Formats: sequence, structure tokens, C-alpha cells
Amino acid sequence: MPKSKTAKHVATSLDIDVYVDELPVATMRVSINFGAESQRRGPISDNAAWFEEIFASYAREDIKLVEHLKKRYAALGLNLFIDVEDLQVGVKWRPELFRQIDSSDLFQLFWSSNSKASKNVEVEWRHALQVQRYNGGRFIRPVYWEQPMPTPPSELADLNFRPIRFWEDPEVKSKK
Repeated sequence: MPKSKTAKHVATSLDIDVYVDELPVATMRVSINFGAESQRRGPISDNAAWFEEIFASYAREDIKLVEHLKKRYAALGLNLFIDVEDLQVGVKWRPELFRQIDSSDLFQLFWSSNSKASKNVEVEWRHALQVQRYNGGRFIRPVYWEQPMPTPPSELADLNFRPIRFWEDPEVKSKK
């Protein structure tokens, strides 16, 4: 009688980012099972989440581009928080920005030579680094459009900066 081999069960997971027009909109974790139990359980999506609240960190000189992207996010049902549009009149703006960063699903850093020179942008990304350290994961998602990309500060240098392009919209391209 032949010896039976016991099928070994192996499980792994994969994190998948979802982008629309080069903008991050969701992330999900997919578990993949191999072996005898995989026939019963199959692939499972354990954790899928839309980035419903996204904080925009940007320099004022880049507002037209950020407003354009807010419209793109809104078309997907997602909110890109822009301070000049979304802060209520009379609030103490700095503590409110920190609260917004803390409660956001994603910190979208719009990196440019203007944002590199902005003290307010620096205060925001430094706060976001603390949130990322506390919560873990990939909270800060920097994007850039200038070529060459402005050099990031050493505290952000290990993050992948994603290029975004706007060739399909001449109006935005001309306002960069």
C-alpha cells in the first residue's frame, strides 16, 4: 500500500493598491491559500478600504493643480481635504489641520519646488510622519510632477514618490 502524503497548507497575503489616473484611491489585502484547505477556503479579501478622507498637503502656488485633483477624487465619491476650501471660518487653523491629518485615511503630499520651500507643508508632513509611526502602514503618499523631482528631505527620502502626469488636461498643464 503506497504511503499517503499529507498535503501541506500554505497561506500568504498580498497588499494591493488601487489607483485611478495615478491617484491612490484604495488599498486591499488579499489572502491566498495553497494546499488541501485552499479548496475549501479559496482566495479571500480580508481587508479592502477606500481612502474616503484624504488630506492634501501642498504649497499655495500649486492650488490649481490640487483643486483639479479634488474634482477627480470627488467624482469617485472621495473627499480631498483642501484647507483653503474646507476649513470653517473662525477655527484655529493649525490645530484643526492636525485633527484633519489625524482623522484622514491618507496623507497626500503634493511635492514640488514650492512645497519643498513651504514651512507649513513641512509642519504637515512632520505631523503625518508621527501619525504613520503610530498607526503603521503607508499613510503618507507623496506625488510629484516636476522634472526632475525636487529632492525630498532626509526624513522622507526612503518613501517612494510617485510621478503624476496631466497630459490629458491642457488647462492644468499650463497652470503648473
